[in-house]
Amino acid sequence: MEFMDAVLSWTADGDTVRLPAAPIQPIASKDVANAVAEVAAGAPLNGIRNIAGPEIFTLDELGRITLSRKGDKRTIVTAPHRARRIPR
Repeated sequence: MEFMDAVLSWTADGDTVRLPAAPIQPIASKDVANAVAEVAAGAPLNGIRNIAGPEIFTLDELGRITLSRKGDKRTIVTAPHRARRIPR
């Protein structure tokens, strides 16, 4: 959850943090580095390798967990979320 402090700071407004209920699968940077090294040293994939953490959270839920663990009393407000398609 190394990125959550940055996300919380981007969306904070005083004692309120606005986060969408967007589903995410956070992954540790160490695991990302291992996956990149494995692909770099291996045979060509000729494709895409998707990686993700084992657990699915919503971003607002992960924000609440992060604040709670730090003893931070800010409030998470679930912001409207619109799914966007990524053009191919």
